[in-house]
Amino acid sequence: MSTITVDASLFNAISTPADALNIVGLNTLAEECVYMLPGCGDLMLRKTLQQVFRDFCQRTGTLLTKDTGIVTHEADALALCKDNGEFYVFLGAKLNEENCSLSQCTLVENCGDMSVEFSLPQDEDDDDGNPVEYDAEVTYSYIPRIGTEVAPSGI
Repeated sequence: MSTITVDASLFNAISTPADALNIVGLNTLAEECVYMLPGCGDLMLRKTLQQVFRDFCQRTGTLLTKDTGIVTHEADALALCKDNGEFYVFLGAKLNEENCSLSQCTLVENCGDMSVEFSLPQDEDDDDGNPVEYDAEVTYSYIPRIGTEVAPSGI
């Protein structure tokens, strides 16, 4: 297991909304391009658009998402990306709607899977003896997986 650190000034400075790109289906984008490419097969057009979108996301880091979930002192990590694609840049985290500092969360890579581990009070249980639950939210950018069917309308 390895730990990845993020520059504190970058962590605190970025506040781009997760819906910054107008995302559309690849079919919509292909329809806008196909007339400019007479004789180009549909499959070639789709694969080229997918690769261009992946390259765009890798160069700019502008495909943002927010993952949410519940964390406790027993399960203090929130998995990122899942099947969406490859993790790219960690932008920030929240617990119960409050921004976390870098000392409250750690970005961790384990066998290619990314997650954020939160520093929570140990053995904090409610009146029934169950671990106290926190609403966690993580904002990050990612590179879409190969074969994705979405792209920004302006690409």
